[in-house]
Amino acid sequence: MNSLVIGLNAYRESIRRKTLIAFLLFAMLVIGSSTFLTVLSPGEEVKMVKDVCLSCISFFGMLIAVFSAGALIPSEVDNRTIHTILSKPMKRITYLTGKYLGAQFTILLNVGLMAVLFLILLYLQSRRYVDETTPSFSVTALVASKAMMLVYFELLVLSALAFAVSTMSTSATLPVIAGIFIYIVGHSVNYLKNLSEHSSSELMSLIIRLFYLILPNFSNFYLRNQLIQNDPYVPQGIIKLFIYAVLYAGFGMLIAYILFRKKDV
Repeated sequence: MNSLVIGLNAYRESIRRKTLIAFLLFAMLVIGSSTFLTVLSPGEEVKMVKDVCLSCISFFGMLIAVFSAGALIPSEVDNRTIHTILSKPMKRITYLTGKYLGAQFTILLNVGLMAVLFLILLYLQSRRYVDETTPSFSVTALVASKAMMLVYFELLVLSALAFAVSTMSTSATLPVIAGIFIYIVGHSVNYLKNLSEHSSSELMSLIIRLFYLILPNFSNFYLRNQLIQNDPYVPQGIIKLFIYAVLYAGFGMLIAYILFRKKDV
């Protein structure tokens, strides 16, 4: 119960942050303006909307995730409210779990609002451009919903890792930079596998392979091609990817607890 209370308080604090509000408003603007970009691809208007909107939700979701998760603890350290909270008979794992829950509430709200606008635009575009080859909106909405669900799974992992970095930082700058770096590396992990296979040094190949196995592979969560082609099939399976995301998020929270357990606050 304490974790839920802390989570709700953290959520209320996060949704009042001007930075997150600006990210959300700009994301909604880009998603809304995606319909004007369809003039650049005559005959593929719906595909253009899908591509732009999913990329926008993924990118701005990343920014919202790292800023919301990475700023929670440093802001309380800066305001010195963390001393008051931890002076009470409260376990640090309870405090960390609550803060992480607050970040998830914030991420879910923002991704949910972007997803609703995306589905509305998708519906309007699918009604506007109809022919014999156009699938029904229900099929398109199903694939889009799966794609956005996997975007959230990715943000679940990313926010946990950014949150772990924030436990050892007194400023939100470091966890934000670390979160963006993890996002970029996570989408480039497949290149590490190819690099390890073509490396001339066995030691270097082993090190690169180790990084490939340890780092989260965010490309597993990106269904851009399936969404554009209206293919509802998820190669890795929704359940497996959910377990994959939860395990990595749990690993991030474990790191956060280890770093925060001995911290003098």
